[in-house]
Amino acid sequence: MKQISKLAVYVAMGLGAHVGAQQPEPLRFLVSSAWSMPYGDIQADRMMGGIVFDMAQAIGESTKLPVSFLVMPRNRTDAAVLAGDVDVRCYSNPAWTKVPEAHLWSKPLFDAPDVIVGRASEPPLSGIDQIPAGTPIGMVLGFVYPALDDRVARGSLVRDNAGDQEKNLLKLSVGRFPYAVANGRVVDWYNRQNPKAGLAKWQLSMGKSEFYCGVVKSARTDPQRILAAIERLKSSGRLENILVKYR
Repeated sequence: MKQISKLAVYVAMGLGAHVGAQQPEPLRFLVSSAWSMPYGDIQADRMMGGIVFDMAQAIGESTKLPVSFLVMPRNRTDAAVLAGDVDVRCYSNPAWTKVPEAHLWSKPLFDAPDVIVGRASEPPLSGIDQIPAGTPIGMVLGFVYPALDDRVARGSLVRDNAGDQEKNLLKLSVGRFPYAVANGRVVDWYNRQNPKAGLAKWQLSMGKSEFYCGVVKSARTDPQRILAAIERLKSSGRLENILVKYR
C-alpha cells in the first residue's frame, strides 16, 4: 500500500510539472493588410513572409518567445493598439499613427525612398510640377503623401486609390493611370517579379521615409526587453542581412 501511495504521489507530481510547463505567450505583431512585398507576403489574411516577417522571427528568437501576427486593415491598427490586442508594430513611423504616445519607439532601423513611377510610355519626370493638372495618380487608400496631398486638395492631381501598393502598381501596368506613388523597395520588387509589366525605369524621388518598430506600452512582455531585442537585431548586422535578402 505504501508503494502504491508513493507511486500515486510521483504521478501527481509529474502531472503538476507538466501542467506548469505552459508555453509562453507569443509576441503579437501588428500587420497592416495594405503592406506589399518585400515588406509583407500576406495571403488570406495570414502573414507568410517578407522583411517584417523575418524581423519578427529574429526578435522572437532574441527574446526566446514565439511570435504571432494580427493582420487587419490600416484604419483599425490604432484601435488594436489601444485595445491591448498587440505588442509590437514594425514597418512603422511615429508620424503614421494617431497614437504615437501609446508606443515606445526604437531608433530608426532603415529607410527607403518614396517615389513616383510611370508607365514606360510616359516621359521621365524631373519634378512634380511637370505632371499635367487633373492627372490621375495611383495612391494607397489611407496613406498620407505630404508632397502631394496639397495638390490633391487643390484638384491639381486626382487621387486614384488601391488597397495596397502592389495593386496600385498592377493598375499602373494595365494603364488605369499614367503615374503611381510607391515605396522604392516595393517598385523594385514588383519589377523583378513582373519584368514585362511595362513600367518606366526612371523613378522620381520624393524623399525618404524612416522605418521604426513601436513597442506598445501595454505589451504583455516587458517593453524594454523587446526594445533591447530590436536594438540587437540592428547592431548585430542581422537586419542588414534580412534587407539584402529582399533586394
